[in-house]
Amino acid sequence: MSNTAIVVKRIPASLLWQVQLFVGLVTTVLGILLTFHPTGTLSFVMVVVGIGIVLGGVLSLISALSPDDAHRALHSVGGVVQIIVGVLLLRHLHWGLAVIGLLIGVSWIIQGLAALIAGLFGVAKSRIWAIVFGAISLIAGIVVVVAPIHSTKTLAILLGIWFLILGVIQVISGFVLRTLAKDAA
Repeated sequence: MSNTAIVVKRIPASLLWQVQLFVGLVTTVLGILLTFHPTGTLSFVMVVVGIGIVLGGVLSLISALSPDDAHRALHSVGGVVQIIVGVLLLRHLHWGLAVIGLLIGVSWIIQGLAALIAGLFGVAKSRIWAIVFGAISLIAGIVVVVAPIHSTKTLAILLGIWFLILGVIQVISGFVLRTLAKDAA
C-alpha cells in the first residue's frame, strides 16, 4: 500500500477575496431575482433545463450513429425520449414546475413518515424531536403535493431570501478578506 499525498497550492489572498466577493454578488443577484420575480426566474430555469434535455437527446442520437457503439438502440430510444421530454418541457413550463413541486412534496412526505416511525419506536431522549420534525415534514409535504406549482413559487421566494442573506454575508466576507490580505502584506 502506498502513501498518497494530496498537495493543495495556496490560493493568493488577492484572488481569494475577489472570488468571495464575486460569488457573493452573484448569489445576491440570484436572491433578488428569486425573491422578487420567482415566476420569471423559474421559467428561465425551466427553459435552460429544457434546452439541456433536448441537447442531451441530440447528443445521444449522434452517439447512436457510431458503428462502435454497443448500445446503439438504447442511445436511440433514450435520445428520442429526451428530445420529446425537453420539447414538452419547453412547450409547457408549468409541467416542469409541477413535477419539481411533486418531487419535493413526495420526498418530504417520505422523510416525515420515516421520522415519525423513528420517533415512535426510537430511543426515549430523541423521540420528541423526531416526532415534531416528522409531523412538520409530513404536513409540509402534503401541502406541496396538493398545490405543487404555487408551492414551488413559494419555495423559490424562500430560497431567494436565503440567497439574499447568504450573498450579503459573502460580500461582507470578501471585503473582510481584502482587509486581512492588505494587513498581511
